[in-house]
Amino acid sequence: MAPLYRRSRDLQQPHRRLRPDLDENIAREADTTNTLSLMYRPRDEDLHPLQAMAERVGKEVEKFAENVDTWVRTIADDNATSLTNHRATMDLLFRLKAEAEVNVRSLKKRLAQELRGAPNKRLERVREEEIIQSVEEDVGIGSGDTRTLLEQSKAEVATWELLRIMVEHNYQEPGTDISRIKQDLLARTRIDKYSDPGQVWDRFLVEDDTAREKDLILRWLETTADEANEDVSVMVDQKFGRGAGTWSKGWQDTKSRLKHEKRMHPLDRNALSKVKRNDTGEPLVSHLDPDAPSRQIRALEKADEEYEKAIWMSLWEMLRRGASWQTIWEWCSERNEQWRAVALGKSFPNEDFDGKDRRNSARSRNCGELWRHTCYAAALGGQNEYEAAVFGFLAGDIASVDPVCNTWDDFLHVRLNNVLVSSFQHWQHQNFPFMSVKPSARLRSPPSMWNPQDNATNENDFIIGHLHRHQTAMVEGAEPMKMIQGALIAKTFDRIAGQLGAALCQIANENGSSFLLPAIDRPVEEPFVRLARDYDALRIAAHILLIFRGLGMPWHSSSRVHFYESVLVGYIEYLRMAGKIELVPLYASLLSPDTALKTLASALTDIRNHQEQQIQVKLMQDYGINVDEVLERQLMLSYANAESGHPNIEKYTILEPVKHNQWPGYRITLGFLPEHVPLEDEQLMRSCEWYMHLPERWEDTFDALTGAAKLFLRQGRLGSAVKLIDRLNCIQVSKLKTRYMKHINRAIDIMDDNEPFAAEMQGGSLSPRFQHDISWYRQALQTTGRVYYQCQQLIHAIRMLDEWRIEEEELIKMKANGAPMPPKNKIRDLLERVVEAMQPLLDNFLTCWRVDMERETLALISRAYLPEVILAYNSVLHSAAHMVGRDNITRCMDLATAIAAPGNESLSSTFVDTGRMRELVEAFAQSSLAMIRLTEQSGKETSKKRSREGQTMRLWEINTQLARE
Repeated sequence: MAPLYRRSRDLQQPHRRLRPDLDENIAREADTTNTLSLMYRPRDEDLHPLQAMAERVGKEVEKFAENVDTWVRTIADDNATSLTNHRATMDLLFRLKAEAEVNVRSLKKRLAQELRGAPNKRLERVREEEIIQSVEEDVGIGSGDTRTLLEQSKAEVATWELLRIMVEHNYQEPGTDISRIKQDLLARTRIDKYSDPGQVWDRFLVEDDTAREKDLILRWLETTADEANEDVSVMVDQKFGRGAGTWSKGWQDTKSRLKHEKRMHPLDRNALSKVKRNDTGEPLVSHLDPDAPSRQIRALEKADEEYEKAIWMSLWEMLRRGASWQTIWEWCSERNEQWRAVALGKSFPNEDFDGKDRRNSARSRNCGELWRHTCYAAALGGQNEYEAAVFGFLAGDIASVDPVCNTWDDFLHVRLNNVLVSSFQHWQHQNFPFMSVKPSARLRSPPSMWNPQDNATNENDFIIGHLHRHQTAMVEGAEPMKMIQGALIAKTFDRIAGQLGAALCQIANENGSSFLLPAIDRPVEEPFVRLARDYDALRIAAHILLIFRGLGMPWHSSSRVHFYESVLVGYIEYLRMAGKIELVPLYASLLSPDTALKTLASALTDIRNHQEQQIQVKLMQDYGINVDEVLERQLMLSYANAESGHPNIEKYTILEPVKHNQWPGYRITLGFLPEHVPLEDEQLMRSCEWYMHLPERWEDTFDALTGAAKLFLRQGRLGSAVKLIDRLNCIQVSKLKTRYMKHINRAIDIMDDNEPFAAEMQGGSLSPRFQHDISWYRQALQTTGRVYYQCQQLIHAIRMLDEWRIEEEELIKMKANGAPMPPKNKIRDLLERVVEAMQPLLDNFLTCWRVDMERETLALISRAYLPEVILAYNSVLHSAAHMVGRDNITRCMDLATAIAAPGNESLSSTFVDTGRMRELVEAFAQSSLAMIRLTEQSGKETSKKRSREGQTMRLWEINTQLARE
């Protein structure tokens, strides 16, 4: 699963489709997010790295979500009744089907443009994004082969129509009295030996619900075949190559041969019986009546034989597509083949034809038992496979029809027809024996495939199971869409949903343990794995599952509930990787609380834009999802991913040895600070960013930030640490959070004791107790944020050391190349920023902790960084004495004093614990020697002017003049 986020215009307002009411809230809060400008990323960073899927993900996912949103709001209403829920669910079904039909129309339009060979000039001309989007709505969505997409979309429409049929038949509105309705319908129909066959058939369908269901499925198969295939005449012409103008000419070649023989041998009465077929030499028929080939057991000329097959193929196609008897009669009449209509039981058109399919279908008009026996006999003696198939279909036979079946739908149609006709015959024998006909050796019924002893739950399930084992049909039956359709027909969608969920679990755990989906202890059959990998099928299956859930399908009480939820989780993951993140909270709200929390925690790390994050928080709150728990789960997941596989470091090295008087035997390594941020670190930072959208949550926010900072530091991932403090600076986080806090109510830096609270700015004297409360409150907030604040100070100091080394190297190169040196103001200012950044590290640094476990972590960080950083700082001061001014070397002595100062034993202990005290002493010795050298190199008396801190180099002047004095 994978692709592109929304286009930039969609990204700016991704909530508009589901929550138009959020626009005003977002605008109202826009001016309060200035302190979060540090979180801004360029728009191109909002693009998902996997762009291929975006072109495949159509607007249907958004349209589907809109309709699901409406459905969720309706059924979640406190005043909703079972009737309301049922109607809302049916409305959802109709709407989803309508969306699929819109997609089909768009693709048909696009395909027509392509077939005309006229490219859409409008698409070539326009380039603005909004115009392109409007054009896309006209010509359809998606990419790749348009014809393939159209076929897939047609299959989807057919699936939704099948679902509608099955749901309307099996799930009645609450309060509907089915038995009363059936009684009323039966009371209107009296059956006697003079009753019309159609009336008998209608009564059968009213009494037998399963038969009615099969009849509906057969009509669906016929309609689907009619919509999916070309015109019958075009299809036959393409297969047999016979032009439409010759359809009414009959057996032309055979007729010509017979006429020729008569002319050549006018006196020979047996001349016609001696005529042979041109290509094979078989005896040719001597008569031209329709029964001649079978009666004489003679052949037709090859072209006429093909013509015969073409006629029967046309009739078969019309029957397969559910053509009315009126249509068949008219078609035969147009081609001077009325006898075929008579042979099919239609000797004349109905004068009372009213256009109703139930009065004109093959099953309702040919339900006489004797007629079916006759058709079966005709099927067994058919001259070609299509003639046999036509009569076999009318008789309800399977064996005679299978040879002309090409698709899974064809095989299913034949078998459903067989079981339905057999059921009708059995019902007729039991209820109206006077209509029954005793079979004979020549006239008998075709065998029924239904075996009541089978383990199938119902006849439909038996038929679908049979097709799964059928040598020809099983391949297409294993395709994702056919699997869904078969499950709907067999009424086993709960089973296939469970298998689909299991397949998704298996896929999720193929390359390691999945956070979202549990591993399973048994392999899943390959067809279900293919179903799980088909995104369109997954989308359809997930929404069908929701519809059945809305209709009362057991959910939480089912043993398959974790697999059902896995289907929704799989679809949510698909939406996430397709960049449709704004749709995730809607579907997550339909999961159990724990699964919803995990799913959202995994999905939300993809959102990088601050405004989009804000929208997601509002959506989650709108759907009743506990945002605090989601963010906690997300942080735990991101933290575990970032920590996994990265050991703690003992020492972070930033120094390299060097033999030059400018440095004390070592210097900072050039470019030691990495810029790359691993994906898992990026996700952890995003998890921390989410806390910016919750007012207050001071402790939760700083716990998250502190955990991330300590993780990056103890594992030596300084590139990620620098990015963290850039994006979530302690001062700016504090200003964002404090504006919503009691007593403060203004944006302040809580670490600055000089920043007053709002209550302290109101004027007047405050009671001692209130002053105590405010002081305690400030201290509590500072304690919570202090470790992150100090980690930020350490990271900032390291970054300043890196900047110094880069600038230092640039100046050295300029001097070596003889280039004019820039003014010292830049390097002098940089030095002061380095000194300022290092000061917090020299006074009981990282000695405040809240729990014992944190104490150990801070001690680890101190040992890994402080000795190296302080030595690096000493090298900066040493180098600055040569590049900025000699007086800077005295700062090395100040550094030694700070380390040895009483009350700062933790810093000196860090050098002792790491075994680096000798390095420190040697570094200070080198600095002392540098002071002497710098004084000697000056060649003149040192200036009596003191630096800002009061240091002077005069102490180190040891020339003879000073000695005499």
